[in-house]
Amino acid sequence: MRDIIIKWFIPGIAFLLPWQTRWIFGGAEIVGQPFEFGIYSLYAIELLIFLIFLALGRLQIRQEYRLSLWLAGLVLVVSALSFIVAENSILSLIQWMHLAVALLFFVILLDHRVSIKRVFTGFVLGLVIPSLVGIFQFFYGSSAASTILGIAERDAARLGDSVIEYQGGRFLRAYGSFSHPNIFGGYLAVALAGIIGYWDKLKTKTTIILSGIVGFIISFAFILTFSRSAWLGLGLGLLVGTIILAFKNKARAKMIVVPLSLILIGLAVLGSAGRLNFSSSFESRSIEERIVQYQEFPVVIGREVILGQGIGNYTLAIADVFTDREWWQYQPIHNVLLLIMGEIGLIGLLCVILWAASIDKINFARFPERQAVTAFMMGNILLLIVFFDHYLWSNWSGLALVALVMAATLRLGEEY
Repeated sequence: MRDIIIKWFIPGIAFLLPWQTRWIFGGAEIVGQPFEFGIYSLYAIELLIFLIFLALGRLQIRQEYRLSLWLAGLVLVVSALSFIVAENSILSLIQWMHLAVALLFFVILLDHRVSIKRVFTGFVLGLVIPSLVGIFQFFYGSSAASTILGIAERDAARLGDSVIEYQGGRFLRAYGSFSHPNIFGGYLAVALAGIIGYWDKLKTKTTIILSGIVGFIISFAFILTFSRSAWLGLGLGLLVGTIILAFKNKARAKMIVVPLSLILIGLAVLGSAGRLNFSSSFESRSIEERIVQYQEFPVVIGREVILGQGIGNYTLAIADVFTDREWWQYQPIHNVLLLIMGEIGLIGLLCVILWAASIDKINFARFPERQAVTAFMMGNILLLIVFFDHYLWSNWSGLALVALVMAATLRLGEEY
């Protein structure tokens, strides 16, 4: 049974990551209204991860990964300490639970019996159906809700849903199965980096054709998310990977040059089409909101620099300081590092940075091994997103993506 879990169930978890099925059992409110970042919920995939962890028994993890494991545990401890200052301790507990399960997923993936390549294959294949859903959403302009699948109703004509404006029309950005197009874009960017990184290792004509079809579908949906952070993240990841490989493996570097060039050309074309056109009302408002968030950060965090405002409580802290806004105007700051500092303090931020650095140190030592560079490209995607969005910390899907990429950063290339 344990062999079946390792071979099929764990890759199955990666396959199911895009789906947002969850049990909602309450939530906090801002100015009398419920809000997304205050929902009390348990995701079905979290329960599956916990059950798999129990079924695996004693994990078998390489000794060189022990420091990263200890630092991950330290992040959990420091996050729990922030309960002391949290305005809403229940919300802190819920968000801490999401973080704990994500790190549990990270730990499971470090077991040397688990094939990280098989897991990543499940991850890529799991994005095909959400990609088709996202393509449909863009061209049809709406999509129905599904409680079982965790998909909300979307409509380009409805205020609040993420759209782009072009030549007077409103076009719904591709959400796929996610709560926001930016999260969808982050997942697709990581998947595309992996596909490109492994392309030259495909051995049969059948796998090449199937991979090409999957890559095309995911690429199409990736464009339709109109996620700037994901676009730039993938471009940065491929650019850095190309530079590293160019010194030691020119043949590999040449293989990345073509997709990198296509991405840069695509971004240039799309830039003239609206999403990168900063003169549009949507883009101007988006940039202005981010500037205001940076200006407000010192005021919101106040004196709670050491422990923060409590994990999951940053949005509530904004509402306590600025009381004259509509409920939908309260959003976490679009910078993961500042959000972490705002919620679990400077000590917590340092622990997270040390955890990531311990992983990168092992990865760097394996350069220019192909798989290690592929993992590094994925990591650079997240690195850029860190400075432009908040979902890698504020959302379960973001935490799970971080866990997957960081585990892959350790596991890919370990044979070298």
